[in-house]
Amino acid sequence: MAAQRERDSAMEDENEKPKTKTQNKYWGRQIDALVGEVSKLAVACDVDILDPNVVLKAARGDESVCKRKNAPAFKRLHDLLLVLFTVGGKTIDRMGDADFAALAAPVLDKLRELRGGPKK
Repeated sequence: MAAQRERDSAMEDENEKPKTKTQNKYWGRQIDALVGEVSKLAVACDVDILDPNVVLKAARGDESVCKRKNAPAFKRLHDLLLVLFTVGGKTIDRMGDADFAALAAPVLDKLRELRGGPKK
């Protein structure tokens, strides 16, 4: 009986521990989907999404970065950039900078490829 209580207590302690290990595959899929959609919307608005200054202006809602006016596409691009920064920030918090950098490198290569730029 006492042994059973000890096993139950050990199982309860194990269940109460927070799970800190995040699966890279989950975050990779989320970020990959967001980057793919951002790339499509950047094409629709003709925004140089690989320029960090342009990305920051777009995230702030500055439509002057668009070479082609498309208000609904820009609104969605703006919203998704905010989501991407939020997801990215949470990913960095949960994964650490090195893991996130390793995860982001192929995503950025894919974005460059989608935009017609060379891989780095």
